[in-house]
Amino acid sequence: MDYKTVISVFKLQGDRIEITINHNASFELDVVKEHFKQVYEVIKLPKSKTILDFRNTEFASIPKESMEYMAKNEYTCDNTSIAIIVNGLSQKILSNFYLRIMRPKRKTRLFNKIEPAIAWLDTVHL
Repeated sequence: MDYKTVISVFKLQGDRIEITINHNASFELDVVKEHFKQVYEVIKLPKSKTILDFRNTEFASIPKESMEYMAKNEYTCDNTSIAIIVNGLSQKILSNFYLRIMRPKRKTRLFNKIEPAIAWLDTVHL
């Protein structure tokens, strides 16, 4: 079953949640907070593994305060892992900034395709 938030569509796949960001997604802080709230209203507790797929969107920027919230908030915990799938150089640069500067609580890695992301998540032992 697919669920929708203000910026994504997501589905539950066993111990994994797969989130696909919408093409026209906005990343203002209030929107990002609402997204997290809507996801956790469905899943209740953090899934140990998450795929966050940005390939459908071509964002130019994500505000710093939104990145800080995504990295560390009341819904994230350090016993989870997330595979971020990006499309293109600008997304890769922004995602690397997120990893190096924001230092998310969760084990986080970047990928260009979903298959290696799933393979990595399958090897992560939390």
